[in-house]
Order: sequence, then C-alpha cells, then structure tokens
Amino acid sequence: MPDTKIDSPLDIETESLAHRIWRLRMAAGLNKAQLARRVGVSDVTVGYWEAGTIKQIGHERLVALADALGCTFNEIIGKDNNPLGDYCESVDYSELYLRIEKAVEVNEGISLSADDIRCLFDNILQKPSG
Repeated sequence: MPDTKIDSPLDIETESLAHRIWRLRMAAGLNKAQLARRVGVSDVTVGYWEAGTIKQIGHERLVALADALGCTFNEIIGKDNNPLGDYCESVDYSELYLRIEKAVEVNEGISLSADDIRCLFDNILQKPSG
C-alpha cells in the first residue's frame, strides 16, 4: 500500500491527481463509499478517480472533493503554494480552473484533464522576470 505521507511541496507538485485523491481520502479516514456520498457520486466513480481511469474531473466535483476531504481546492489539484511569490498575494486556482474549464467547453473537442490544467497553471503563472 502506498505511503499517505507527503514529505515536501515538490512531492505535491509531482503527485498524480489519482494518488492525491487516494492519499487525502486515507488521511481523512474515509472509505470510498463515505467519500462518494459526501461528493454525490458512486463509490465506483471514486475508485475510477483513484485508479486514474477518470482523468477529467470538473470544477464543481473538485470543489466538492476538497470540501468532503477537508482540504483546499489548491491541494486537490496539487497547487498548494503560490508560484508568484511576492508578485501577488495569492493565486485563486479555483477561479482559474473554472475559467479554463469554461474556455474548453466553448472549444468543443478539446479534452483537458485536471493534470493538464495544472500543467497550464505551471506555464501561465510563472513569476514574471524583471
């Protein structure tokens, strides 16, 4: 069984969404059925998320997951830090995720997973030079 402990912020950045959901569920002391009830999905869906079979999880579900697991939206998507440092006070990843998700919906046929969107964050939110 994988370890549920994260040793450094770098571990959070490189951890897959599937493993992160599993780790946070274990840390919350919930079984799949309990988490499923709190989020409003089936325990099979939770299993698919944790196995990485379902990679696209919508903003609304991710917000519900964060609430059910007692963590932040940023932690669910693997962005538990502020990459812009002193440039701005904080980054609202939930709002950014929602905007990206809506843009993807407008451009039908484009398919982005939560990990793809997290990668976009890495590229978009690089600290400006100068």
